[in-house]
Amino acid sequence: MAGHSKWKQIKHYKAATDAKRGAHFTKLIREITVSAKAGGGDPAGNPRLRTAIDIAKAASMPKENIERAVKKGTGELEGVDYIEVMYEGYGPGGVALLIHAVTDNPTRTVAEVRFKLSRGNGNLGASNSVAWMFERKGQLYVDATKFAEDATMEAALDGGATDFAQDGDQFVVSTEPTELHTVKSALEAKGIAVHDPEISMIPKNTVHVEGRTAESLLKLMEELDSLDDVQKVEANFDIDAFAPRPVIVLGIDPGTAATGYGVVQGEPFGSLSLIECGVIRTHAREPLASRLREIYDDVVLLIERHKPDAMSIEDVFYAKNVRTTVVLGHARGVILLAAQQAELAIHEYPPAEIKKAVVGTGKASKEQVQFMVTKLLRLKSAPQPNDAADGTAAALAHIMGGRLAGIR
Repeated sequence: MAGHSKWKQIKHYKAATDAKRGAHFTKLIREITVSAKAGGGDPAGNPRLRTAIDIAKAASMPKENIERAVKKGTGELEGVDYIEVMYEGYGPGGVALLIHAVTDNPTRTVAEVRFKLSRGNGNLGASNSVAWMFERKGQLYVDATKFAEDATMEAALDGGATDFAQDGDQFVVSTEPTELHTVKSALEAKGIAVHDPEISMIPKNTVHVEGRTAESLLKLMEELDSLDDVQKVEANFDIDAFAPRPVIVLGIDPGTAATGYGVVQGEPFGSLSLIECGVIRTHAREPLASRLREIYDDVVLLIERHKPDAMSIEDVFYAKNVRTTVVLGHARGVILLAAQQAELAIHEYPPAEIKKAVVGTGKASKEQVQFMVTKLLRLKSAPQPNDAADGTAAALAHIMGGRLAGIR
């Protein structure tokens, strides 16, 4: 799936919270304002403004907000003096990036863009370092599950489209920039609904990315897109189609007397939430075999209840007391058996790596780990008792992408 379409799909998938909706409205208002400033306030004579207004209406922006933004652009109302800038750079995997921004302070904006790129394993390029890899095109989309391919293609090509392709569950119609609305009208005249008409920079060739490189790239693009001044991020990557979904991880801090656990859900490119945490306790006076069976049974129930995608378990702690180490190994063994029988992906973390993934340093104290667990999961207080917090930290370490050592 080409990067342009894939990025649009991911952004549509992400939950539209009130904060994100407000930020989206801000970007749309800026686009309307600069479009009116550049080409006048009449949508009939200003295709870019017409496109911006169509997108704003599709996002349910109030009519008065749209009119006010147009008047600020034409100078009828006082407003901020915005200018358009485009930054070029590279992301993970050598993917070319075009970052479009509308700002009243280019110095601030370029500093923010450079910071996001450097943190996301990318770098800012010189002018025209990657722009030549793209061409300006009009694009609009049609739901492929509702309209027949042959009829849609015929209507699009007859209307002046330059290309037609199916990408997953949608048809992508490409046009010359000046013909976008002509093609849109031709499709609508045939009763074919279109969505997201836009003028975009489409890559001439693409770079395939996958695995962690793809994850890092998409995360970087989200970070760039979240900047207030950035209007749009375009890239020349190609990625296998996938349906993003929440990931549920069962974190385990093993022990014979007390096994702490935490079940954490991570939204794709989004928030973290705690589903359940607690401790599996056994009685010291019970035979070891009985205690191990109790741990095993409780872990099986946890897996059946939450159906996690993976188990993240703290690696063996080598105590000075050899018997303590051996008994702890028995507990880990029955926990791993339960996960293996459920066909879970199993991952180990040494304690220092859990601390580094959650806090940022492998020398963090238990109190620092608990503080970060509380903040990351937006809890009022740390999970209790401490073993539950440790199990939850193990789950977080997996989701937040530390080094994983798979058990096969």
